[in-house]
Amino acid sequence: MVFALEYVRLGKDGPKVSIVGIGGWQIGATGWEGYSRENSMRAFQKALEMGVNFIDTAEAYSGAEEIIGEVIKDRREEVIVCSKVWHNHLHHDDVIRAAAGSLSRLGTNYLDLFLVHWPNPDVPLRETMAAIEKLVRDGTVRHAGVSNFPERLVIEAREALSSTDLLVNQIEYNLLMRSAELDPIPYCRREGLSIMAYSPLGQGVLSGKYDVDNPPPHDSRQGRYYRDMKSVQPLIEVLRQIAQERGKTPAQISLNWLVRDQGVTIVPIPAAKNPRQAEENAGAAGWRLTTEEINRIEKRLPAPLSLAD
Repeated sequence: MVFALEYVRLGKDGPKVSIVGIGGWQIGATGWEGYSRENSMRAFQKALEMGVNFIDTAEAYSGAEEIIGEVIKDRREEVIVCSKVWHNHLHHDDVIRAAAGSLSRLGTNYLDLFLVHWPNPDVPLRETMAAIEKLVRDGTVRHAGVSNFPERLVIEAREALSSTDLLVNQIEYNLLMRSAELDPIPYCRREGLSIMAYSPLGQGVLSGKYDVDNPPPHDSRQGRYYRDMKSVQPLIEVLRQIAQERGKTPAQISLNWLVRDQGVTIVPIPAAKNPRQAEENAGAAGWRLTTEEINRIEKRLPAPLSLAD
């Protein structure tokens, strides 16, 4: 495979990361078909070999931080590691302890990026952001961000900071989950924040592997993506057509759609259960869909899902 993996800057002054990262949600969990510790480690090693330098994980991804720590222990300075604090650990001292726990499991003394995983209405954002800012001042965390935050809460979080700013908002965004195009992507575009797109392949639906005649396995995937495969079928067909024409895969077409020019840096963080998938994901970079191809895709889009579905 010959391609040039691109690198983009997070936020206005953050680190440069590969335009396609790798996510760690599934690798430490049970109930996901085809994932194992050995395969996950090999997948992450292949991703790094392909030039992917951006790794996403979280304290809530059971076992993932330990696996990633094993992968990066001899190449820590080569990678940008993002972890997240869970929504029930957002009081000041709990945030500090959560960061320490992630550092220990990852086997590192700093996090490149530390995000609030989900907002918690029972904890004042000012208290949470004060803890995040302390971690940045102390050098434990190099940059801060949020995840699953609508515009109003991103604004509130930023107003609570005095000596640092947010780099990113990590959100669920893909060809089927497009509500983010109304909120918060326009705000992030105006303010120079980057987007980390999780579930960029709709938990497998947008890989082209599944259709009405070939349903996905019964595992821990969220059912909303598979609830009505019939409505998704026209989109799957056009992804397969364009993939065949371009010598790509439907997954690569789906990921490349995310990094099209929207005036904001969007970095998808797909999972990979084996080295082949890691290599495939990296191959979504170094080229761009044409305007005609994007139009063909968008004509086949079903009604967008929302987080409430």
